[in-house]
Amino acid sequence: MARKSPPPKLPPAEDLVKIVSDAIVNFRGTSDELESAIGMLFLGHAFGWRIMYMVHSMATVRKYERILGIVAKDVFPESTELSNRSLAYKAHSTISNFWKAVKGEKRPEGFTDRAIN
Repeated sequence: MARKSPPPKLPPAEDLVKIVSDAIVNFRGTSDELESAIGMLFLGHAFGWRIMYMVHSMATVRKYERILGIVAKDVFPESTELSNRSLAYKAHSTISNFWKAVKGEKRPEGFTDRAIN
């Protein structure tokens, strides 16, 4: 049986509820964008901001930050114990320049998947 990682350390529930409530009240747009932004809020805390920049374009992260009224790097950890479950994170950790990897300027040899296993 696979060893389970500890649950992600989330900020106090009141803080998350406030961010989500404010986003809902102030949001104008399609519901799928709001849902995705809220999903990023929770996954960002679980996996860290580096993973969010790998699975979303920088423009998408910025859009979700605007919806939520946050800055990912200010509210998410850089990485967590769960980060290593991301194949993208494992592959990109072999590249010395994270931002070049995120922008696609450098790709790990044989890398084709962004899945979390």
